[in-house]
Amino acid sequence: MRKVFCLIFLAALAAGAAAADISASAPQGITLTVYDTGLALARDLRRVDLPRGEVSVRFAQLPRTIQPETLSFSPPPNVSGIDVREQQVVYDLDSLQSMMRRYESRLLTVTTPAGTESGVLQPMQDTSGAFALRKNDGSVSVIPADKVMAVTFPDAGTQAFLEPALLWRAVVSTEGPQGIRLSYGLSDLSWRAAYELIMEPGGTAGSLSGRAGILNRSGADFSDARVRLVATAGRGGADSAAALRYAYGWRHPSAGAAATFPAPTGSFDLPQPVTLKNNEEKFVTFCSAPSIPVSRFYVYDGVQFDRFQRNRRNDWNYGTEYQTVVDQRLEFENKEQYGLGFGLLPGVFRLYERRGDGSVDLAGENRMDEVPAEGKGSVLLGPARGLRGERERTGYSEVVPSRAYEETFEIRLENDTASEVEIRVVEHLYRWNNYEIVRADAEYTETAPQTIEFRPILKPGGRRAIHYTVRYSW
Repeated sequence: MRKVFCLIFLAALAAGAAAADISASAPQGITLTVYDTGLALARDLRRVDLPRGEVSVRFAQLPRTIQPETLSFSPPPNVSGIDVREQQVVYDLDSLQSMMRRYESRLLTVTTPAGTESGVLQPMQDTSGAFALRKNDGSVSVIPADKVMAVTFPDAGTQAFLEPALLWRAVVSTEGPQGIRLSYGLSDLSWRAAYELIMEPGGTAGSLSGRAGILNRSGADFSDARVRLVATAGRGGADSAAALRYAYGWRHPSAGAAATFPAPTGSFDLPQPVTLKNNEEKFVTFCSAPSIPVSRFYVYDGVQFDRFQRNRRNDWNYGTEYQTVVDQRLEFENKEQYGLGFGLLPGVFRLYERRGDGSVDLAGENRMDEVPAEGKGSVLLGPARGLRGERERTGYSEVVPSRAYEETFEIRLENDTASEVEIRVVEHLYRWNNYEIVRADAEYTETAPQTIEFRPILKPGGRRAIHYTVRYSW
C-alpha cells in the first residue's frame, strides 16, 4: 500500500483544499518552546471575523506533526461568547484510510495493470486495503490492494484536505473581528548547541562563541517566531560516549511511542525572532565572549572497576584495576563581565589553538554540560599527550576481623612534555563511607563524599610517586 499512497498523493495535489464557512488568518505572533527531544509547544494568534450564530471555521497552516489531543485555544480578553462544540484536525494525505472514508459513495477511478476502472466506492470491512467499486451497470468490482497502481479522485477539491487543518463547529454570541490564540504540541522540531573556543597563544585566554542549530521537519513554516530552547534530563553524562553520539545527531520520538514533554533542566530564549522554513536547518548565534580567561588542567582518575567486583567491600581484589590515561580538561567562568553571565545550554564544545601565524588547530572536542549563570564551565578534551599515570595497591590488611581493613596505594606519574604541569590525582574511597586516611606523603583535600584529591606539580620530564593508606571500618 505504500506505492498506492504515494500515487494518491500526486493525483490529489492538483486540487484545492476543502473550504469551511469561514477561514481564519495565517498565524501571527508565533512563539515556540523547543525541547531537545524533538518535541515542541507552539502558540500563535489567528484573526477571524465571526458572525452571530452557528459557524464552521477553518484554521490552516498547521504542522504535519501536530498532536491533536494537545490543541487548545484562548479567546480574546473579555470575550465569552464563543462556544466551540466540536473541533477536529484533518489531513487526508497523512492517511489513505481517511481519504477513502471521505470518498465512500462517491465516484473515483482506479488504475491497475489491466487498465482503469471507474465506479462508486463502496464501504468495506476488509482491512487489506482492497477497493469495491459499483459500476454503472450495477455490478461490483473488488480490486485487491496489490493490483492498485493509482487512484484518481475527480472532485478532491471539494472533498479532501491536502494540508493539515483545524475545523471548528461553534456557536457565536459575540460577533465581529476576534483574535484567537491557538496552543498545540508538535514533533520533529529539534535543536542542538555548539560552542567554539579559540585559545590565544599562551593558553590563558580565548574567544568563545555559541550557536543553536534548529532543525524543522514539522511540515510547517514558522515566520518571525520567538523561540525558547529547553534542555531536559536523561541525556547522559558529559563524558560518556553515548552523550557525545547524541550531540552529533537529531533525536526524535520513536515511531508509535507516546510523545511526552519531559521536565526541563534549563532553558534559553533566543535574542531575536527566527523564521524557520520546513525541512530547513538554521544556526543562530546566542552568545559571544571576545576575550575570556580560561584554564587548562589535567586529571588522573586511575581506578577502573571490574563490573563483577562492584560493591563487594570485603573482596581483597576490589578496585585494583587501573588505567593510565591522564585527562585534559578546560575550565572557564560564566560571568557577565566577560559577555556571558546567563545559563549556557549543553552542547558540543570544540577547542581551537591559535598559532603565531594566525592559523588555528583543533585541539579537542567533547560535549559540555549545562553551565549555570556565574558558574564554571568544564569540558573533558580527551587524553593529554605526554602525561601518564599508574595506580598500584601495595598493601591490604585486616585490622579488626570482619570490621576494619587498611589499604595502601602508590600512584606513579610521568611528565614527558616540555612544560611544567599540575596533575589533579583523584582517589575514590569506594569500599565504605566510614574511612580515615591514616598515612599520606602528599597534601590532599576532600572534594566530594568519599573522594580525595592530590595536586602534585611535575617538572618537564619529571616523575613523581604518591603514597597513602586508608582505613575502612563498619
